[in-house]
Amino acid sequence: MPNEEQYSHTTHSFSCKRRKQGQDTGGSTYVVKKHELNADITYNIQEIPEYRVKPWGTADAVSSATGYIHTPFLLINSDDLYDTKTFEMIQAEADSSKNYIIGFTLGSTLQDNKKANRAFITIGVEEQVIELQENLNIEKTNYEEDVLKNQYVSVNLLLLQPDVLSNMKNELDDFKRTNKNNSSIEALLPNFLNSLITEKKMEMKLLKSPGKWNGVTYKEDIQTVRNLLTNR
Repeated sequence: MPNEEQYSHTTHSFSCKRRKQGQDTGGSTYVVKKHELNADITYNIQEIPEYRVKPWGTADAVSSATGYIHTPFLLINSDDLYDTKTFEMIQAEADSSKNYIIGFTLGSTLQDNKKANRAFITIGVEEQVIELQENLNIEKTNYEEDVLKNQYVSVNLLLLQPDVLSNMKNELDDFKRTNKNNSSIEALLPNFLNSLITEKKMEMKLLKSPGKWNGVTYKEDIQTVRNLLTNR
């Protein structure tokens, strides 16, 4: 079972071309000092090569933490909000020696008339994940109500073992060499996790969140989340 001590260190990935390893961008440190939080923060760099305009993608951001994380860890999107019920479920049900993906129903993660990317989770016996399929630019209107209520998807909340990082980095290095001249291709996290599952380099189970999720995908989402936090 995860405990508070295991997750007291935060590793924050951000993208840049020239910033030095470990240099503080100020944002997270300001929050820690303002609220007197007991948190140790490491900044690691998702480097953008000069021949690329944008970062390699979410899998690259995660694997950039290789060598900095040596214990089971929670992977969380910094622009997403996961409620207390979700973390209480992880605390109660997760075995910290195993890998988990925390899923939310598809309908609860899609806003009306707004497109998003979602990784569909396919499971076998005992909630074992057998496939992650990233679906790009999908909308709520694309799916029947039954699918919206019963299909679980990932919004990048996972409990992972540190060896996942090194295994992913090995695959990512090959991906970068193969696609060096393709400036538009991205290394999407669900695809790389799916590859590790398919190649039997990792096992992962699904935990179905009973809680709510809110994310910031579009500029107007910022005010929606502010209102949510103010009125809770």
